[in-house]
Amino acid sequence: MKIINVDVARTSWLFPFQEINPAGRSFTQAFIELKTRYKFKKAPTHTLDFDTEAKGLIFDQGEFVNRDGISIIAKLSIFTDGIVSDTWSSTRDSEDLLEDVMKWVKTEHGFSLPTDRMVRKLYLSSLTVTTEKGQIPGRSKLEALAEMVSMRLTETGRTNKGYIINGFSLSSADWDQPGAPVPYRFEIKTASHPGENRYYASAPLPTNVHITLLEEQERLFG
Repeated sequence: MKIINVDVARTSWLFPFQEINPAGRSFTQAFIELKTRYKFKKAPTHTLDFDTEAKGLIFDQGEFVNRDGISIIAKLSIFTDGIVSDTWSSTRDSEDLLEDVMKWVKTEHGFSLPTDRMVRKLYLSSLTVTTEKGQIPGRSKLEALAEMVSMRLTETGRTNKGYIINGFSLSSADWDQPGAPVPYRFEIKTASHPGENRYYASAPLPTNVHITLLEEQERLFG
């Protein structure tokens, strides 16, 4: 298994955001300085400056120097139920960014969570990978099903070039409940030809754990 690209490495800290500011103080100056500190190209100017599509306060195209001394691209999103950090390197970096931001706003502006507030941490690792070994279990039966789908489609008058197996996904057993982990996905990369051997792999895991799991998957299915 070879990592081609990190599509996104996301860390989410879930907590009632209003608890960071029990006195109802203005965030304006903190936002201005936050934009400068991390060199965000896009940033809200006040607490009502919401991104209508994301429904949150979005700080985008910033820079963060990770623990290896490398300057990486970073994004920070603030919602009513917590904060989210995106990088395109690893969830280690996105979590380090959140820790740095929270420490900074406490030190410089006095915004901090109550000591008894538990923060729920979630991760999303999405990678582009390549592998020399087959990664689709039960392939022969799925190929038979793909042929049946193509035949039935032809019978309805819709011409088609057949179907291929583009991957698989695994859903949490409590997938229909709020807060359930997102699916584990492994599929042919969008806009990629099957022969290019490029796969999109996504899991609700830290990046390093995700990579280890993909290596175990390769041994299991190879």
